[in-house]
Amino acid sequence: MRAFSAAVIAAVLALLLAPSTVAEPASCRGQFLSVDRYPGDPVPHRVFGEFCRPARMGPDTPVQLLLHGATYDHTYWNAYARLAAARGFATFNLDRLGYGRSDHPDPMTLDLPAAGYVAHQVVERLRGGTFGPRFTRVVLNAHSLGGLVAYDAARYGGVTAMVISGMPAGLPNIRANAPFPPFYPAEQDPKFAGRGWATGYLTTMPGTRVETFLYPDTYGPAVPYLEEARKDTVPEPELLAIGTSPTPVDVPTLSVLGRHDMFYCGQTADCTTAPAGQLVDAVIPDTGHSINMSDGAPAFYTLTFRWLAGNS
Repeated sequence: MRAFSAAVIAAVLALLLAPSTVAEPASCRGQFLSVDRYPGDPVPHRVFGEFCRPARMGPDTPVQLLLHGATYDHTYWNAYARLAAARGFATFNLDRLGYGRSDHPDPMTLDLPAAGYVAHQVVERLRGGTFGPRFTRVVLNAHSLGGLVAYDAARYGGVTAMVISGMPAGLPNIRANAPFPPFYPAEQDPKFAGRGWATGYLTTMPGTRVETFLYPDTYGPAVPYLEEARKDTVPEPELLAIGTSPTPVDVPTLSVLGRHDMFYCGQTADCTTAPAGQLVDAVIPDTGHSINMSDGAPAFYTLTFRWLAGNS
């Protein structure tokens, strides 16, 4: 059963499909930050993100650091970031190091601890006034592999709450019955050839994203094109972190899965009845693994806003 009308879903997809090159709304602006991969890193790097602010903002305004998963970039969260601002939340929508418009250093140096340390530095900037107020309420809102990054970042402190989608929170990130996504070297892909990056960035083979990250009859007709047009890469060491257990953190955490997440609930299983679905706080209808690209995204957003109202 779908909780939202086709008109609402169409509006969300329209936001997702908005080209990243057009002028952003006045409430959102792009910004680069200098970060280190590890303490004492002799070569700082830049990460890009978009900061979206609500109409009224102060130190007590909750701010969400949005963390995408493997082979996505910050555009995965575009629609959510703007809707969150309309609901009174500030957001910083990050291209993690090695993704999107952020720098692409040697991917062999971009393991999970490096990703967590970079995210922690962004949390410190949010709390330190880089974007105006010195935010006192910082939420990590992370998808899939970004969830492991969130757990690693939260162990440094400074995080008020977490929302983890696309992986069971607090549990080993182990897939169930799904074939491993068809990754291959990014330099062999027409989209990334000639970038001059060091060897070790991977991406999905052309034409495989829908069957990997989505589920039949749970996405709009433009989504397959969007998935291919906006696909990104993943550093190999980050990918190898799949299957590790996240470091436990003592902060309120909302964990959700898409109802038809084939990574955890098998090729044909239903997460409302599969074991993995019993180990999260909510299962989102009309969704595959990539919830934001699915018809059920508005239901996920509504749940998140409602939960954060009482936990951030």
